[in-house]
Order: sequence, then C-alpha cells, then structure tokens
Amino acid sequence: MEMVLGRNYYFFGTSYTAGGGLSYNRSDEEYNNLFKQAYSHLGTFLPQGEYAYPGYFKRLLDENGVSYGEVVNFAKEGFGLERIIREIYKLIKDPSFDRGNSVLFIELTNNLHRRDTWFNPINDHIISNHHVENGKPTKIYHAKTWYYDEKDDIEVLNKYDSLLKQYIELTFNQDEVLAKAESQTIGLLTLLDTLGITYYLTSSPFYVDSTLLKNIKYNPNREIFYNLEYEIALNKWSIADETHYMINDQHHAGVYANKEIANIIYKRIIV
Repeated sequence: MEMVLGRNYYFFGTSYTAGGGLSYNRSDEEYNNLFKQAYSHLGTFLPQGEYAYPGYFKRLLDENGVSYGEVVNFAKEGFGLERIIREIYKLIKDPSFDRGNSVLFIELTNNLHRRDTWFNPINDHIISNHHVENGKPTKIYHAKTWYYDEKDDIEVLNKYDSLLKQYIELTFNQDEVLAKAESQTIGLLTLLDTLGITYYLTSSPFYVDSTLLKNIKYNPNREIFYNLEYEIALNKWSIADETHYMINDQHHAGVYANKEIANIIYKRIIV
C-alpha cells in the first residue's frame, strides 16, 4: 500500500460537508431529543464535526497510522460558494500555508438557494437561504450560524427580517445567480491550478458550461463525486433513510453515510 505521508487536509463546503443535521445540541430542544432517540445506539454523543465525513476521514488516518499535519473542516451549514472561496483565499494567503504539502477537498455548489451578505448590524457575514419557485425566491430565512445563533444576533436578524427578505426578492435573478457561480468557480479552479495547489472535488462544477471547463483544461479526475447531493439521494444515504424517517431530513447524509463518503475519499487519496 502506497501512502501519502505528513500532509495537511482541508475541507470546504456547505452543510453536506459540515455534517448537516447530525447534531444533538442545537437551539432546538425538540430536534436534539429526536436526534438522541434516533441515534441512541451511538452511546456518547460527539460534536457535529465528528460525524461529518472530514471527521471520519481524520479517524481513518489515525486508525491506519497514516502520518498527517492537520485535518481541518472549514464547511458551515447554510453557506455556499462565496464563503467556500473566501475561506480558501484566507487559507492560501496565510504565510504559514504549506502549499506543497497540503490537499484541499472542495464541495462546489451553484449557490442557487443561498445569498451570502456582509451585515453591518452584526459585523459579520450572514446567510439567507431560500427556495426558488417559478424563478422567484420563497421561504427566505437568515442566520449568522444556523441553529447556534446567540440571542442578540437573533434579535437583530428578526428586527431586519422584512428588509432582508425584500433585498433578496428585489435582487434575485436565477440566470444571474448561476452565471455568477459559474464565473466564480472558473476563477477559483484557475487560481488553484496556476498556484499548483493539490485539490479534489467532493462535488464537481456540474453547473459550469463544458466549453468553459475545456478552455481552462479542467481535469475531471479531480472529481470524487459528480454531485454529492445527488449521490446521497441515489444511494439512500440521507438521515431520513438511515433513521427510517424518525428524522425527516431527506437531504443530508446520515452518520453511516458520512463514514462511507470518508472511506471513498480515503481509498481514492491515501491507499
């Protein structure tokens, strides 16, 4: 078995990478109790990140005695492409970043159901998540950190809720959102290739025009999954599937599904 030793592994993505739904200590006590009931067989409950596939990937490195520098999961629930790019920029601009000894795992997204905004009243980025019906945003909700916002932040968001919703409604255009995601993705991949940074995609740029990808010499061999959300549905990996719908989360991967995703990554990259 040939191993890549001593590397740093960094993960970026949305709730699919953050371990969405796999938490027992949200601000929602009803959900917490449901999670504990559905996953009572786990025994001692761990922080959400331990159940996400990056957490299980780290565990595989430890269990198999693979040397590494650090494993960091930068993913955050609700947030999307803009934050992914922002966090990657922060990492690679850091003087301590070891470019030649680091591997990035990136879950790309077309950003269609989310808007990342700097919000002065909170002095931080917030995320507005929404559905899209007939080309218009509906069911718009905002958060700084989904399920863990402090009381003061919730009060501020509630105060500006109608204004924030109006902002999303007045500025949303589906074609523009997808075009922006396409250009941001092309820019990100081009930058990483130019800098010679090693990366793999846990969800591919399936939303980017194939001619553009060809023009930047996109390498599909970097793809671990074509579309992680689709992969979860196809394999019945969701929390709902895993808990027999005790928890009706049909989107996010369950505990054992995250283990399987981690195994796939480990076998692809390490073994």
